[in-house]
Amino acid sequence: MNHETFFENFELLIDAPNSVEELRELILQLAVKGKLVPQDPNEETASELLEKIIADKKRLIKEKKFKKSQTLPEIKKDEIPFDIPKTWKWMRLNDVGDWGAGSTPDRKKPDYYEGSILWFKSGELNNGYINDSKEKITDSALNDLNRSALPPCTLHS
Repeated sequence: MNHETFFENFELLIDAPNSVEELRELILQLAVKGKLVPQDPNEETASELLEKIIADKKRLIKEKKFKKSQTLPEIKKDEIPFDIPKTWKWMRLNDVGDWGAGSTPDRKKPDYYEGSILWFKSGELNNGYINDSKEKITDSALNDLNRSALPPCTLHS
């Protein structure tokens, strides 16, 4: 659903089943595309922010808090699903973070789940975006897996 259709049919939609979910999806789509709020030309550009993120990532690699990641090719035009504001930039997750796969906390241990730590699974990568984590794990699960959680905004200044 696009935003024009949404507003044209707002009264019908608000009473329809799943209307709240539809509204959330629309808001998310508008935000991801840079259409939710006016773009401020005085804000830092994606390129400027990316330079800071790359510097932080290099520092964390040097401190052995991150592993050096594989260099991936630049994003090609045919990979871009939609236009974004001119000050934004398409990036691969690998360029701005530390990603990995591993084991899942034992599902037979209920004390490992319903915690406060976001636990992302590959299946949560919907349409190329990570929206939210459906599961949250406990400190106990994280410790028993011998993993560490990155603090919020680790890569942002």
